[in-house]
Amino acid sequence: MPETPGTLDKLIGRIQKEGIEKADAESAERIASAEKKAAGIVDAAEKKAADILARAEEQGKEFEKRGRQSLTQAARDTLLSVSQAIDALFQELTRQAVKQSLEPDTLRSVIADVINRYFSDPEAQRDVNVLVTKDDAAAIGKQLMAEFGDASKKGITLGEDNELTGGFKISRKDEHLYHDLSVEAIARILCEFLRPQLADITRDALKTMQQKKQDSAR
Repeated sequence: MPETPGTLDKLIGRIQKEGIEKADAESAERIASAEKKAAGIVDAAEKKAADILARAEEQGKEFEKRGRQSLTQAARDTLLSVSQAIDALFQELTRQAVKQSLEPDTLRSVIADVINRYFSDPEAQRDVNVLVTKDDAAAIGKQLMAEFGDASKKGITLGEDNELTGGFKISRKDEHLYHDLSVEAIARILCEFLRPQLADITRDALKTMQQKKQDSAR
């Protein structure tokens, strides 16, 4: 039986309605899927960004730590270098001061005093050998030997040591041990004695410099 116009209209309307509903449903499903994917992309992006930020912060902390360590080490190296330079200067100044103080008359007097101390022990072997620089031997030799009368009979000999820069070395003959009263030895002893005081002076100077720096920064 052929469809009547009214029936045909209803059929077309029904098809259209079902098509629209189906299209709406598919559209809604696509939109939901797209939103889900978008949300996943956003979550992944946010997580990645958070990871990058965390790594950046960690690297920043590590960089800062290494930077502080490098600065600390550099400061220590600088202080050590300055300390060594000050110590070397102090030793040289002390050596020069000792050398200047041991002018011929003083040197002769000191050597004579030490020889007399050697002779003060009646049980000890009295033969002694004194070593000085070539210049000092020429300057004080005759006068020093004259102070002990017949020095050769007393066993006193005066020789030269090319390695000495000042001062003297003295020993009993035929013995390997000797008293080192050279400029270097005396300066070394004085430095050991005075080094704690030098350290105090250096610390006070550094504190003064730091205080001046703080005052100027205010």
